[in-house]
Amino acid sequence: MKRFILLALLFAALAIPVSAEHIIPPYGYGVSEILFTGFVGGFDVLSNGNFIVFEGQDIYEITPYGTRVSATPIYSFESTVWGSFVRVDENSGRIYFGESGNGTIKSIALDGSDLQEVATVPFNYDFVLGPEGNKYVVSGSSVYLLGENGPDEILRAPGASGPVAVDVDGNLYYGTASSIWGTIGGQCIVKFSAEQVAGAVGDGVLSVEDGIKLQDDIDGPSSFAIDSSGLYYTQSIQYPGQIMKYSDGISSIFATADPSAGYSWITTIRTNAATGAISVLVGTSDMTYITTLSPGAPPVPEPCSIAALALGLGAIFVRRRR
Repeated sequence: MKRFILLALLFAALAIPVSAEHIIPPYGYGVSEILFTGFVGGFDVLSNGNFIVFEGQDIYEITPYGTRVSATPIYSFESTVWGSFVRVDENSGRIYFGESGNGTIKSIALDGSDLQEVATVPFNYDFVLGPEGNKYVVSGSSVYLLGENGPDEILRAPGASGPVAVDVDGNLYYGTASSIWGTIGGQCIVKFSAEQVAGAVGDGVLSVEDGIKLQDDIDGPSSFAIDSSGLYYTQSIQYPGQIMKYSDGISSIFATADPSAGYSWITTIRTNAATGAISVLVGTSDMTYITTLSPGAPPVPEPCSIAALALGLGAIFVRRRR
């Protein structure tokens, strides 16, 4: 009987989120985390659950368990750079990534071949691909469409750089940001129709006043992600940081950083259409994590939990042999 109870406790330990404590998930979601010790400039998620990560000077693929798919990076800069973003287009099998130091934006195949120089946009911040393959990049407080003739400014907003997103219909979303970090409130999320975006190509430049304000007088959002259920965005001005969800005209808190884990900023957010999982980049004073919230999924077992289970089962087996 005692062996049965011990065995049950050991298996139950696998469901305890040993290190996944930086985000408090909504009901029905499991949490898993991958720890990074270097500067992570961005990431994106593949349909199989793996991540493409921009850490330090390297672009590489990693599993949800934190294991690199290959010892050789997909791409490496000559030295560490300030990565801005990573976007994956699985339809074309390409990765887009940018760094803000020199302003370079590059593209490479998932297998590491066919490196291409896409554009040079100083201080690039965010990047998104439209449904027709259009490439939009944020630099300063402007959004540019990248084309054969170079960057074309299509939106100019006040303040600092904010996030950009495009939905399946080609509508564009932009989140304003204050020029002074830490300013609470006063920012907005604006939506522009696909027709407005098309009309701004060339000599036209949109302003915030031209769009529809979905949210007003909010803290500046850091990153956007869109799936079939709505628009997700992150904000870290107030403590603790939050993952917000905008759907059917209403914005609500989806998940919150765990205050007991200390101050945590939340930036990049990505969704996985294949699994419904939501992943965010979470940072503390000395560490960075990719935290994934998965519907109906228990936390990914930590290696130490698996080792503890193995030792416990071994102890039970030895006692039975005796």
